[in-house]
Amino acid sequence: MEIHRPRPAHGWRELLREIGIIVLGVLIALGAEQVVRDLHMRAQVRHAEAQMREEISNDDGPQVLQRIALAPCIEQHLTVIRTLAEQGGSRPTLVQAIAAYDPPSHTWDSIAFQAASMSAVVLQLPPERLWRWAYVYTAMPLLDRADEREFLDVAKLRALGQTGGALSDVERQGVLAAVELLRRDNAEIVAHVTPAAAAIRELGIRVVMHPKDPVHLYAPAGAARVVEQLKRLPMAAACVPALEHAMADTP
Repeated sequence: MEIHRPRPAHGWRELLREIGIIVLGVLIALGAEQVVRDLHMRAQVRHAEAQMREEISNDDGPQVLQRIALAPCIEQHLTVIRTLAEQGGSRPTLVQAIAAYDPPSHTWDSIAFQAASMSAVVLQLPPERLWRWAYVYTAMPLLDRADEREFLDVAKLRALGQTGGALSDVERQGVLAAVELLRRDNAEIVAHVTPAAAAIRELGIRVVMHPKDPVHLYAPAGAARVVEQLKRLPMAAACVPALEHAMADTP
């Protein structure tokens, strides 16, 4: 059996030619690898944005619009409670008004953004777009804490005894203090959700309800949930049209 040994290069020109072929092959391989990496990273970015978009459009976003629409109804109902307490309204009437004060409690999620941040995928976004996503999600832990405070302050308002005669000065002061705490809570929540809603619009995220079937067929689960939630609350019924209008106007 005849064995062909590698033929030695003859002269510098042929040697350089063979080196050039090797270098070109390495460059092509590295370039192809970089293209694959870029394509993979772009796919990861698209997936991360899709996950965040889904989280906002079906969960946090509807809740943001709900709290903006609900704010006037909350303020009006707290004014009713304060007026009854200040002007000597009967205990049963005040207890009934307090029982009707029932702002919805939410959880404000940022799971998709945290996952994208931990994998450093969000760093591949254009800076302006990354800033908008971060702005929306920065509000979520703040809203969680404000929601918790509101829950505790509602409990303070409901601590008024349901039996007895006219309110004592101590009871009246307790009701008034709780009302002001709840006004502060509402103002704080609105201060967070209003700029968050603007950032959601700038990201082009849709939180919509179909006009022919606003609850079941076309609406995202989150949109249907927050609208139905307000419809069940006597204190919030007047704010339902504002919420539906906000969803209809969402780009």
